[in-house]
Amino acid sequence: MNLWNDLVRDNNTKSYRILVAVSTQAEFRALLRTAEAIALTHEHGEIRILTVTRSGNPPSWFTTPASEISVELVTRNHKNVGAAILSETKEHRPDLLLLGTRGKRGKGRHLLGRVLDPVIQSATCDVVVQRGEIAPDLGRILIPAAGGPNAPLGLTLARRMAPDAQIVTMYVADERLGQAEVSSGETRLKTMTEDLSPEDRAAIEIRVKQAATPLAGILQEAGEGYDLIILGGGDKGLIDRFLFGDIPQVALDQCPIPTIVVRPRLTQVSSFWRQLWGAIFGLVRPLTLQEQAEIQRGMRRGSRPSPDFFITLTLAAILAGLGLLMNNVAVIIGAMIVAPLMTAILGMGLSIVLGDLSFFWRAGATTARGVLIGIVMGFLVGLLIPGAGPTETIVRLTQPTILDLGVALTAGIAGAYAVSRRDVSAALAGVAIATSLAPPLVNIGLGLAFRDLAIASGAALIFSANLVAIVATSGFVFIWMGFRPQLGNP
Repeated sequence: MNLWNDLVRDNNTKSYRILVAVSTQAEFRALLRTAEAIALTHEHGEIRILTVTRSGNPPSWFTTPASEISVELVTRNHKNVGAAILSETKEHRPDLLLLGTRGKRGKGRHLLGRVLDPVIQSATCDVVVQRGEIAPDLGRILIPAAGGPNAPLGLTLARRMAPDAQIVTMYVADERLGQAEVSSGETRLKTMTEDLSPEDRAAIEIRVKQAATPLAGILQEAGEGYDLIILGGGDKGLIDRFLFGDIPQVALDQCPIPTIVVRPRLTQVSSFWRQLWGAIFGLVRPLTLQEQAEIQRGMRRGSRPSPDFFITLTLAAILAGLGLLMNNVAVIIGAMIVAPLMTAILGMGLSIVLGDLSFFWRAGATTARGVLIGIVMGFLVGLLIPGAGPTETIVRLTQPTILDLGVALTAGIAGAYAVSRRDVSAALAGVAIATSLAPPLVNIGLGLAFRDLAIASGAALIFSANLVAIVATSGFVFIWMGFRPQLGNP
């Protein structure tokens, strides 16, 4: 049973416990008002307000407020604020944890900061994160929706917090999809509100807004005279950094009005996996924003085609072709050292993480040109060398195995890690990536020269699988190192 079901059910026997964590007087005032509004919807609502100090003494402003609800103040002495909050949730098992944020993105891999991120990842109760102080007389509340399960829950919360407010639930339709997407959005919103009571449905206005992206539509609408925006945070997802995902986080950062984001209650299994992934992500120091900027500049610069790129790749492809025909591993390794494939391919992985479409197409175009050069050079070598034919190594590179995929996955991890660390040799990681890509790439051209489609198709399969594996694993490592989608990118 989660917060929203608790809000709508009549429960005269069980108390509803709200834990509020505060660090400043302004936060104390703002979150207390929200906690009271939620607690008043329960017959036995209780509020417990926690502040954490190094001395263990409460701040001067931390005094019991006049309230219709039972309010208990607690001060804890702890160096780690997040750990103190989690300890409190485990000991007292609240139904809801209410946190405040300024909405600014944390440094490195942290979305909301070193305190909030671990709490949101691990707390098993419902979590509400609030930015800004909510007015006592709310007039208009905006609830963006996409037809998922969280929007109706947000509608219920809005009705309980402000029964007389005008509530607008909005679907953002992709403006490129035209009227069909608008109609689809209207249908989703109507379906979503079917289970609400007639009184609630009458108080809710349905609206569909066309915009380039959901985030753009939300931010535009939020500036149209609303007093509060409520967003539902998903309860699934690894790449969303185990928190809310990108849209709610950016809304917390950029919305011009007070914002609430809700993360539904976690099961014990979900909490375990989030803590496990959080521990894995914590093994490596995240890059600072300055380090990330330097790496981005280097990757963008290296992803542009240049005469040096074409010359060295041409020479590497010729060497690889000769090595394959000679069945000589040493010559093939020499070709791997020369091949300049790493930067553009890792650039594709980084561009996906950043959500930078122009960067992706530039890196992809450079990679495609490299692929074309490798195939053409392999074809010419196979065509021009007298008596050229399939060798043991050539045949071997037409039969993909799980070991080939393992090499590619490891090469992608090594390459992304190496370019992210100045004290690690990126050249060696580049050799590993070239080993996974250059031989099968040249082998495609050799197969075409021999008019042997089995060789060409088998080599193409190995190359394609390795390319996808390297891009995917490099993207994961870049996330691990702290890279995040850039605000404003479509």
